[in-house]
Amino acid sequence: MVFCSFFLHYKLSAISILHF
Repeated sequence: MVFCSFFLHYKLSAISILHF
C-alpha cells in the first residue's frame, strides 16, 4: 500500500538523520 511505503520512507529518513 502507498501509506505503508510512505511510512517506511519516513522511518528511513528519520534513521538517516539520527545516524548523521
